[in-house]
Amino acid sequence: MSEAHRRKKQPDQVRSQLLSVTLALIVSDGYESVTLDKVAKLAGVTKGGLQYHFASKQALLQGVCDHLREVFEPVFYQALEEEPAGPKRHTRAYIRACFAEVAPLCSKAMLILTLALPDFARLQREWTLELIAQDTAHAPELAQMLLLCRFAADGLWAAEASGVIEFDHDTRTALLDRLLALTDSL
Repeated sequence: MSEAHRRKKQPDQVRSQLLSVTLALIVSDGYESVTLDKVAKLAGVTKGGLQYHFASKQALLQGVCDHLREVFEPVFYQALEEEPAGPKRHTRAYIRACFAEVAPLCSKAMLILTLALPDFARLQREWTLELIAQDTAHAPELAQMLLLCRFAADGLWAAEASGVIEFDHDTRTALLDRLLALTDSL
């Protein structure tokens, strides 16, 4: 009898382990490398145990996408709470969230899945457009410039997540301050 059959069932912990293993696999080998057999083996659970949580590879990848949003969105909403009301509020919060110290594995997996999975990219696009509309409804004349500031934050985030560049803390802080100052100057 395998170890998976003898241990006490802890569904939340098993689900978390499955997501962690899948994230690591996506980042190390690409999302195409994800199979239910491989994830189950790496997580130390039976394939049936995995399928209890995620019935298919698509469901597993959707679970990872949901998890990534659950990691990023609270960072954004916390930043939003700290921003004063005004037409630049959502853009400033988004920029600050992009610069937040989120788990590098999550950032890289988010980048990979956004590029690879049209449904995940669509959800990201809808959420982004909704946030942009929050600022531009109050200041339509600022729409394009606020969008450029957001794209600058996205570009810096993507460059770091992909490993193209790595910033030390002081450089990240200085870049964040300059981008927020640019946003404020609009």
